[in-house]
Amino acid sequence: MKATWSAQATAHGRLGGRGRIHRCRKKVQAPSRIATQAAADAKGVQGLSQGNHRQVLKTLVVIRKSWRKVQEGIVLGTLFGSWYVFNIAFNIYNKQALQVFPYPATCTAAHVAVGALVMLFLWITNIKKKPGRISKATWTAVWPLAFLHSAGFLTTNISLGSVAVSFTHTIKALEPFFSVMLSWLFLGTVPSLAVVASLLPIVGGVILASVSEASFNWTGFVSAMGSNLAFQSRNVLSKRYMQAASLDSSEMGGENCEALDNLNLFAIMTICATLILVPAALVLEGFKFVPSMVTPKLLWQIFAAGLCRAGDVLVSYLILSRVSPVTHSVGNCIKRVAVIVISIIFFKTSMNLMSKVGTSVALAGVGVYTFALNQIKARKSRAVATVSTALYTRKEPKRPPSPPPKQGRAREPEVLQSDLELGDDGAGI
Repeated sequence: MKATWSAQATAHGRLGGRGRIHRCRKKVQAPSRIATQAAADAKGVQGLSQGNHRQVLKTLVVIRKSWRKVQEGIVLGTLFGSWYVFNIAFNIYNKQALQVFPYPATCTAAHVAVGALVMLFLWITNIKKKPGRISKATWTAVWPLAFLHSAGFLTTNISLGSVAVSFTHTIKALEPFFSVMLSWLFLGTVPSLAVVASLLPIVGGVILASVSEASFNWTGFVSAMGSNLAFQSRNVLSKRYMQAASLDSSEMGGENCEALDNLNLFAIMTICATLILVPAALVLEGFKFVPSMVTPKLLWQIFAAGLCRAGDVLVSYLILSRVSPVTHSVGNCIKRVAVIVISIIFFKTSMNLMSKVGTSVALAGVGVYTFALNQIKARKSRAVATVSTALYTRKEPKRPPSPPPKQGRAREPEVLQSDLELGDDGAGI
């Protein structure tokens, strides 16, 4: 009996010890599990915070890109608005001056003289880097351009002084027609069928507006047509000069001579035009007007017109440096519409139904013409991209190195019609 009881007590003691040991192990393991769980939670929180951080960075990048686009849009909108304001102000000031001072040669000489002073100011202040030594060949190429530049501005002012501003700009909507014809004659650029078809409403609209125009006279009509011919001839010849300069600047006079960029070429043309128009104005009109006609208000109108013309050209170049020539051409088309509408409202020009329809058809034709040029240029760009991709991906066998090319004149790059459709403000060069 005692032996049985002692055996049970011994067994119970062993079981009790094991139970205590098991409970102690649980107590020891509990803090380690808690620490492990806490570490896992910390890792999860850290991963979540890293994910949130990446998402925040992506959002900030998107916001920054969007803000840059907004800033670019604001800058472009301001430039286009300034471009339109300068051009509209030029036409208003110029028309007001010509109404009381009917001497277009003198006004034109004053306008180009103000423009020359503005360009000299840009050179002196280093806002625009002045060109280096200009070669004799460059001067030989620039003087014909300056003559066409002078003729274009003079005939424009003759037209503005003879007929309504809206009618002058309606006739000047024929610029694409002259551009296509001159590019075909001098540059060998054959227009497509779509471009030729888009010219028909322009020509028809101008004819319709001319027949029904109340202020029509042949002096205003012929001078506006002459302005189209002069400005587009200048654009075509300027493009040829820029091609030659880009191919080999040494051909323009040697290593110490540099080719002119667009803005410097325009500046040289303006200075040369001043030297042409000032003597011409003195010969043609210098002894005809009465000095009592010259009032401070008239002087301000002439000076402001010249200043607005210079601002018009400079802003046009700034826009052209940010957008494509096609976009610039579309903006120029809209600018002409704005000039016609504002001039009709400001000068209270009376237009009958036929004149309104003709003007609208001509301007719509200019829009269709610009759209056709845009499509042609887009197709050419896609074709060039396709050919470049095919040449890049095609594997060709290794060939021995070819001998160096012979010295000679490089092939002239193709001139797109849209590169010449930049208006009469000088940015088409």
